[in-house]
Amino acid sequence: MGRNVLDIDKLLGKQKISRIYLVGIELEGGWEKLPEGASGPPQRDGSVHVQAKRQSGRNTPWPLPSLEAVQNAMGRTVYIAQYDTHGSGEVYVYDRRSMQIVGNWYMDFAPAAERQMYEATRGRQPKLHVGEYVSDPMEVRKVPAWMKQYYPSHVNDTCGLHFHMRFRSALDYQRLMVPEYQDTVLAYLKKWAKDEGIKDDHTIWNRLSGKNEYCQAAFFPDEQAMRDRKIYDRSGVGHRYTAINYCWSLGNRKTIECRVLPMFDEAEQGIRAIQHVLAITNACLLALSTKRETEEVGELVITGDDTYRESRQQLI
Repeated sequence: MGRNVLDIDKLLGKQKISRIYLVGIELEGGWEKLPEGASGPPQRDGSVHVQAKRQSGRNTPWPLPSLEAVQNAMGRTVYIAQYDTHGSGEVYVYDRRSMQIVGNWYMDFAPAAERQMYEATRGRQPKLHVGEYVSDPMEVRKVPAWMKQYYPSHVNDTCGLHFHMRFRSALDYQRLMVPEYQDTVLAYLKKWAKDEGIKDDHTIWNRLSGKNEYCQAAFFPDEQAMRDRKIYDRSGVGHRYTAINYCWSLGNRKTIECRVLPMFDEAEQGIRAIQHVLAITNACLLALSTKRETEEVGELVITGDDTYRESRQQLI
């Protein structure tokens, strides 16, 4: 084990009661059909670029339309068109102010003649609903069913499987605000990925090594925990784009977000990955609690009716 990696082999799966109270899942990708029970299409996410596979010409970019053409089609002056930067060869229309994708130029906005030429030369493809679905906070036991219901039909290396964990006590949250926790999650996920037989060119390896800009290996929990709004700058101290993100104050969430997992081809593998991170987290809590000296501390405990009560207890 590395210097900051906890040895939790004997603790994995040993807890009878999970210290993780609620879980919230974010699934990114493309859906040919909206999930049954969904209230609408997925939320837009400017970092997610997914296209259905075409019959031919996948990486041949179409010409960019003129700014005038985009403005005429959109009826506003704040939209721009850009080539997709992830190799699909498509042209996307972005809102200039938010830089969020609002659609595919040739599929959604181009004049009829251009659209017909696009379909004739590229091969007709399913139109995808691209973005992310975010679950309500749920009990851990409900995660598999929700993921199977909402899992996308199309994913690629731009898609992340993010999830939030809420804990039974504020003390448990605080215990995990140490480098050992993030390092242990990354180390044990590497072993899990090898045991799963995930290929060397899979996007999970860049994420686990800190090479993905949306889940960096940086560590600044105190700065993150104090943020009360999302910061989109991926370079400053305290940004949220780390493997483990401590978003205590953001929207009063009081959660820890794991951002390191990619979207997998199958929902079942994604479920196994999340369950493994939950097991690692519970094991880390047990290991870290035994490392502390005994002291009296304040704690917030979630009771059965989801309210908080303040108590005092001894760390052991």
